[in-house]
Amino acid sequence: MSVSVKTLRRRIADGTIPAYRCGRRVIRIRVEDLERAFLPIPSAQR
Repeated sequence: MSVSVKTLRRRIADGTIPAYRCGRRVIRIRVEDLERAFLPIPSAQR
């Protein structure tokens, strides 16, 4: 999954993705939470 660092930080700040800090510079994100936050939205069929 290719997501920019800026997008991840924004989603963590607004609470969309729960994250856990492990030390000063390490942030842990569960894979399930990351996948759930970026589910594709089905488009309307025409």
